[in-house]
Amino acid sequence: MFDKEVKKTFRGKSNEEFFINFPIAGLEDDTEAGLELNTWRMTGGAALSQLDAAVIVSTISTKHYGVEAWSMTETAEDHKQPTTKWRDGTTRVLKMTWYIAIGEDISRDQKIRFRFYRVLDVNYKNEDLNFEDVLYDCSDL
Repeated sequence: MFDKEVKKTFRGKSNEEFFINFPIAGLEDDTEAGLELNTWRMTGGAALSQLDAAVIVSTISTKHYGVEAWSMTETAEDHKQPTTKWRDGTTRVLKMTWYIAIGEDISRDQKIRFRFYRVLDVNYKNEDLNFEDVLYDCSDL
C-alpha cells in the first residue's frame, strides 16, 4: 500500500524531483534506487507517467524562506548586532524571520499569508507608499 499523493519539491520548475510515500511499509533503504525512509524519490515528469492514479497535492520545501525586518532589541545577542534608533526612541536591530523551513510540506492549494506593517511620516507622499521587500532563501542554517 502506498500514498496516491505525489509530493513535488519546491523549486519552481516543472521537471524536478517527486516523492511517493510508503508510510507503513518498513522498506529497506536503497539510496541508489531513490528509496529512503519509506519514500521513493523520482526525477523528471516521465517517472510520473508510471503512476496512473497519482495526483500532486503538495510540495516539499528544499530551502528556508524568510524576510529581514527591524525589530526591537530583546536579547543580549541582539545587542551585539548593528542597531539604529527609531523615531519612537526604541533601539532596533535587523532580524531574520523564517516563514518556511526546509522539508516543510506545503499543500498545493495552501495560501501562506504574513502580516507586515510600515510606519510612515505624517506628511507622507504617494510615492512613499511604494514598498519593496526581499524574500531570502537559505539551504542551511
